[in-house]
Parts: sequence; C-alpha cells; structure tokens
Amino acid sequence: MNKKKQATLSGIEQMDAQQRKLQAEKKREELNDKKERARPPLLKRVGIGFIDLLIAGIMAFGFFMLSYVTIFPSVGYQSSAQYVIDSYEKSHLFVSGTTGGYDKISKHYDEHKTPEENYDVPISYYYKNTTRAISDNKYEEYTTKKLNTGYYELNAENICVRKEGVSNATVKPILEQEYENAVSYFYKNPDLIKADKTLSMTMSLTLLIVATLSSTIFYILVPLADKKNRTFGYMIFKIMPVDNKTLKPLNKKKAALRNFVFIVISFISPFTLSFLVGNFAFSFIPFFINSAILSFSTNNTGLHDMAAGANVINESYSTAFDTLDVIKSQGGDQ
Repeated sequence: MNKKKQATLSGIEQMDAQQRKLQAEKKREELNDKKERARPPLLKRVGIGFIDLLIAGIMAFGFFMLSYVTIFPSVGYQSSAQYVIDSYEKSHLFVSGTTGGYDKISKHYDEHKTPEENYDVPISYYYKNTTRAISDNKYEEYTTKKLNTGYYELNAENICVRKEGVSNATVKPILEQEYENAVSYFYKNPDLIKADKTLSMTMSLTLLIVATLSSTIFYILVPLADKKNRTFGYMIFKIMPVDNKTLKPLNKKKAALRNFVFIVISFISPFTLSFLVGNFAFSFIPFFINSAILSFSTNNTGLHDMAAGANVINESYSTAFDTLDVIKSQGGDQ
C-alpha cells in the first residue's frame, strides 16, 4: 500500500513539474511575443538616435564656443592660428585654395606663364624676405643650384637669368623641384611646427573634453533625472529602455552603465581614435560598428544595450499595463 501511495505521489509530482514547465514555456512565449510587439521599428530608433546626436551636438557646439572665447586665448590658440596664416600669406609659396586653406602653386600651374614666373619669383621672394631663410643663406644656395645646371647665367647686373635658347620644358622640372625644396624648408620651420602643434593639441583635447561633457549631461544626467531613463529623443517619440528580461524600467545603475557605454562608443573612442591615427575619417568606425550590431541583432540591441542587459520598447507597452500586467500575472516579479 505504501508503495502504491509513493508511486501515486511521484506521478502527481511529475505531472506538477510538467505543468510548471509548460506554464514557464507559455510564459516565455507570451513575454517574447510582447517584446516583439513592444519593440519600436528599427528605422524609428535610428531616427531618434540621430535626433539625440543632433541635440547633443548643438550642446557641444555651445560649450566649444564658450571654450573658444575663454580658454583658447590663454593657451595661445588664436595667436598660433594667426602666425600660421601669416606664414602662408607672407611666404608667397602658396595660393588660396578653392575650398579654403592654401594650395601649392604646382596645383595651379599657369601654362600661360614661364616656369620662372610660376616658380622662380615666389621662391626668390621667400628666400630673400624670410628671416630664417636669410640666416641660412637659402637664396645664395638656390642661385648656385640654378647656375650649376648650366641653363642659367649671371647677367651684367649680376642677376641669375636663363640662358638664351633654353626652353621652358627644360627648366620647368628643375624649378619645380626647387619649389618643392622651398616648400619642404617652409614646413620645417620650428616656429611653424610649434604653432601647428598648439593648434592640433588644443583643438583635439577641447573637442574630446567638450564631447565628453556634453554627452555626459545629455546621455547620463538627463536620463537619470527622468524616472524612465529617457533622453529628449526618447521622450518625444515615446520609447524607453527597459530590462531585457522583465521589460521593467532599468534601475539607475544599469541605465547609467548603458549610456556610459554609448558615450564611449559614440564620442570618446571616435575622438581618441581620430587623435591617435591622425585621420578624422577613422572616428566613425566605432559608431558604424555599433549601428551594424544594432541593425542585425535579433532584438535590435546595440553594444550599449547588451552591456546593461537592456532592450528598447514603445513606452505604451511598459507604462500601461499590457506587458507589465502579463509579467505580474505570471509571477515575473519573483
């Protein structure tokens, strides 16, 4: 009799275990279904991301302009910038570029002029009127090089001129090379190098600090001040980050972690990478990698979502009832 009771009890326990398993599977299916329906379209989330970046960018620009008028003068940024501009202008070795900045004369070579008019005149002016070049006897060195080619001679006024009968095609590559030498000498100016370094370091560090400060305010302080951990873009389009397992609002610790990882991916690592590599194009790599993961992951979660165990859903599915009521009714609070 005892054996029969034990067998019966064992059977009941097995049935209860199977029933609990079925209920758990049903609960998971219903929760996954709710997650799927609650998830905003990827395009909507990407659009919100760009809106947030735009607002954060406007904030960063404001901080940058404030830095420009308060901090930049004290580190010599403006004076260094003016020195660089004056160096280009006064050298006569460059021409104003069509898109700003300065281009080498060789890029705008005028075929209607002689090689001397294109190259010799600016080279001679630079060597004769620059303190450093005068000190290094660059004009005398340049004149000697021309005479040594055999295509130039000194006239009655002791001026180096092209010999009669020597063609433009003959002297053009010679003067072109001497022009490149003059440009190389120009860029080796220690004062110019120092000024360029001041500009580069000041700009890079300021952009990094400004981006970090503005993104911290926008992506951490603003969401932490909101009970649903939303940025302005999330508020406008009524979506919110939630715990991936329960669909409940993230706790503040996870919300801060999620947004910190986003800041590292979207702001700190791009500026750092650009600074280390020396090419701004590389700064977009971390952002594109995260965007690709966001686009192709099962739940459209980026690295910052994964780090915090988060998901993003339409706000209505969290605040009102549908998803949370289902979770609660199925013991999701345990």
